[in-house]
Amino acid sequence: QLVALGGAALAGAGLVVTAALPLAAPAADALSLGDDERAVGWRRVVDYVHAQRALIVARLDVRAAPGAASETGAGAGSGADTGAASGAASPGALLASVQRAAFAGFDLLLLDPCDDPAAIEALPAQLAAARTAWRAGGWIAAAVHDRPATRAAVIGHAAQVVRAGADLLWVSAPAGALGGHGARLPAAPLADRLRNELAVATALEIELAGDAGLPDLDAAIAAGRADLVVVGRLPDGARAS
Repeated sequence: QLVALGGAALAGAGLVVTAALPLAAPAADALSLGDDERAVGWRRVVDYVHAQRALIVARLDVRAAPGAASETGAGAGSGADTGAASGAASPGALLASVQRAAFAGFDLLLLDPCDDPAAIEALPAQLAAARTAWRAGGWIAAAVHDRPATRAAVIGHAAQVVRAGADLLWVSAPAGALGGHGARLPAAPLADRLRNELAVATALEIELAGDAGLPDLDAAIAAGRADLVVVGRLPDGARAS
C-alpha cells in the first residue's frame, strides 16, 4: 500500500488516502499507527507524498482491536467482522494514534467505524475526543456508510457527528448499491442531501464500476453534490489531474 500511495501521488492525484489503519499494532509487518516506530515510517511516506504536491489522509479504524476492551464493553469475537471486536476503541488507543498521525504530518484525519453498529454509535464521542489531540485548526472527517433501508437514521446520526465537530463527512455506499435513485455514483444522493441539509462539506467515495467515469465525477462536483470525490481506481486510460 505504501507504494500505491506514492505512485498515486506521483501520477497526479491531489489527495491520497491510507487503508483503514487499526489503532493497535496487530502484527510486526502490519500497517497501523499503533506505536512510535510506525509513526516515524509514516512520516517518510507523508513527506514523499507532499513532495509530489499531494495531500494525504490518515484513515483510522476506530473499532476495538481483537481481544481489547471497547467503550461498549464488547470483547473479541462478538462482532461479525473477525478483523476487530464489535464496539469502539478505547479513548486511550484513539488519542495515541491521533497524536502519532499529527507527528507524521497527515493533512486530514478520517475516523471510520467500518460499518460496525456499536462503533458507529460511539463516533460522535470519539470525534470530540480526537479533536483534543489533533492539531489546532486541522480538519477531522467522519465516515458515513449509507444504509438505503434506514437512510433517515443515517442522516440523524450524521447530524450528531457534525454537532460533535466533524469538518467533513466522508460518504460511501454499499458495494453495488444504486442508492435508491438509480445513480451512477451510488453515494451521491446521500452526499448531496447531507451537504445541503446539514451545511457541511462532503466527500464522495466510490469504486468506479459500470459506466461511471470522469464526466460523472466532474458532474458531481459541478452540481454541488459533493465538495470532493475520492475514487478507488480511475477509469481505464484516465489520469489524475
